[in-house]
Amino acid sequence: QGKLAEARRIYTRVLQGRGEVSGTHKSLYIPALNTISNFGNLYSETKRKDKAKTMYTKALTEFVTL
Repeated sequence: QGKLAEARRIYTRVLQGRGEVSGTHKSLYIPALNTISNFGNLYSETKRKDKAKTMYTKALTEFVTL
C-alpha cells in the first residue's frame, strides 16, 4: 500500500504540472492524457473502480476530441 500511495502522489504532481502547460503546449497534451489513464490503472489496482472509471472516461473523451 505504501508504494501505491507514493505513486498516487507522483501522478497527482505530474497532472498538476502538465495541466499548467498543456493549454499552451499541445505536444504535452497527449502525455498528460496518458498520465490520466495511468492514474486510472492505479485506482483499478487499488480496487477503486469508480475512480478508475472516471479517469479512463476523462482520458478517452479527451483523446477522441484531438
